[in-house]
Amino acid sequence: MMEVPNEISENLYPNENVLFCVKKKLRLEAKPKFLAVTDRRVIYLDQKILGRYEIIDVPYEKLEQVFFKEGVVAAEFILKSEDAGTIKLDWMDKKRMSRCDNFNKRRS
Repeated sequence: MMEVPNEISENLYPNENVLFCVKKKLRLEAKPKFLAVTDRRVIYLDQKILGRYEIIDVPYEKLEQVFFKEGVVAAEFILKSEDAGTIKLDWMDKKRMSRCDNFNKRRS
């Protein structure tokens, strides 16, 4: 079963479904980062200490470029959007990220 953090679940629109959710693989950070792909948008979650967090969401119509690079151990995912600028996520689980990349290719 896929882990979807409460911070993402609580910020979904009515009838919006999470299709994929990937957690950053690097364990050295105090709080993890997540990338969620829904049926309407891509959501980036950066959990902070003391219960704070930052969410950046990019609707599909605002996506300008999606870049996926698979390494030996992990994957890198870069999103460029009209409003949010560039979101770069490295050290992501490459097996799950390839599913996100395949989904985004189908949506193009």
